[in-house]
Amino acid sequence: MSLTKALVSTQFTLWKRLLKAQKMTIFQVVVVILYSMAAAVGLAFMLAFEGLEAMVGVSSLGIVLLWIFQYTVPSPEHQIDLERFIALPLQPRKLRVPMILIELIQSRGIAALGCSLITAVGGSFGLANAGHAGLIPVYVLGIAVSFGTALLGVAAIRTVSSGGSEKSRTYRGLGGALVFAVLYFALLANADWTKLISLSKYLAWTPFGAAIGPTSFSLEGNIAFAVLSGVLALVYLGACWVLILMGIRNELREVSVGAQASSKSSSSALMVGRLPYTDFWALVSRQIRYMRRDSRMVIGMVSIGIMALGFFLVGAFSDTSLHWTAGLLVMLLPTQGANIFGYNGPANWSVMVTPTKPSTQLRAETLSFGLISAPLLAMYIVALGFVESFSALWLAVSVAIVCGAAGAVVVSMLLSSLNAYPTSKPGTSLMKDRSGQNTNAMITGIVGLVAFIPLVGPGLGLMLYGANAGGAAWMAAGAAVCLVSVALLAVFGVRIALKRADRSMPEIFFKVQRWV
Repeated sequence: MSLTKALVSTQFTLWKRLLKAQKMTIFQVVVVILYSMAAAVGLAFMLAFEGLEAMVGVSSLGIVLLWIFQYTVPSPEHQIDLERFIALPLQPRKLRVPMILIELIQSRGIAALGCSLITAVGGSFGLANAGHAGLIPVYVLGIAVSFGTALLGVAAIRTVSSGGSEKSRTYRGLGGALVFAVLYFALLANADWTKLISLSKYLAWTPFGAAIGPTSFSLEGNIAFAVLSGVLALVYLGACWVLILMGIRNELREVSVGAQASSKSSSSALMVGRLPYTDFWALVSRQIRYMRRDSRMVIGMVSIGIMALGFFLVGAFSDTSLHWTAGLLVMLLPTQGANIFGYNGPANWSVMVTPTKPSTQLRAETLSFGLISAPLLAMYIVALGFVESFSALWLAVSVAIVCGAAGAVVVSMLLSSLNAYPTSKPGTSLMKDRSGQNTNAMITGIVGLVAFIPLVGPGLGLMLYGANAGGAAWMAAGAAVCLVSVALLAVFGVRIALKRADRSMPEIFFKVQRWV
């Protein structure tokens, strides 16, 4: 059996086992494929009947989104880890083709193939309707090259980004989050169909749209530009081919360095500021100091901050209301601590062997996420006040956000004790992080998003009614409802979470004692 066949077969076998073992992964696969296919059908209809001029933009949009998600939210369905082959006498060149084909045996690869076929049909129909049937072979060939570029680009991103030290991977992850935010808000600002058409002439010179450039320029009668963009498409395809080999060589040569292998040690004092010397505040201080060294937490929290800033700026300087959406992200920031015991993993034992209660650890480490989130929350509320002239509407939303953030700390505490799940070890590359492959991770994500609807929804509704009707009584009643809801959650939720932690710590530790 050839190496290519062996690795592809292994990926397929492990992928099937993953789907059988983690039912939630099946849901993720179905959602990715259905949503992407639905979007492709809509764009194909537009190409066929409305905007043939946007064919470059449509193809570019698909590749941009695929590459962005590959860099920022890598697919957990990838099961082949090149580091396992370091001790084997394998040539990197022989691993290149298998690593490309493996990207096809995942939901995103299947979705990319399906979207390419659907777009090819829609664009070909549009060309035939416009009387340019002779360009259909050129267009179909361009779609094939575009799909190849997308697939090779995904493989290149994975192999190039997988190796290196924890610090370098953290910086790459933060850079990816920043790039994602910039491109996302650029797409958001240019979501109009006519703007997509106007951008096509520029995208035809980029890796995203060069393969469709020959068809687009041929429609305009510019044969020279058509040939040049076609050559560029092949150059970009070759560049991805070379990058894959470079990434494979680097990963086989250099083992990824985790956080536990770091040679750096903190020269700072144990306690942050002038906190009391108790076990509770020692755990708070440790969590705050350690958080900046844990790429899992840094990338997650900074990414939310970047997205919140992007929504706020777009909303503040446009006619949209996206600056209000930023408040939801800020409110959800403390839920990054919704799996405290899972983040600690085997290190929970270092606390279990001391007289410190698990409930103390849970309170301290969850509170640390709330303390870190507080400055961003305050800055957002003040900035929103300047944008909205400190109106009654601003006051209503601010009260709801503060109550929601306080509730987020309690919700995180409940989820950590009732729904703990194992995570990847600190310093794990994003390309190898499989923390979200189990049902508990999905439950935590869903509960973290929807728990605030009953918590602050009724009170916010009353305050919004009062803000629009000019009724101070309604505003006060809504604020009271929010405060009472959070207080009740704090009283009963904290009690349940702490009792669960103290009574069931061996059971919790059994779930999280090994890294994914």
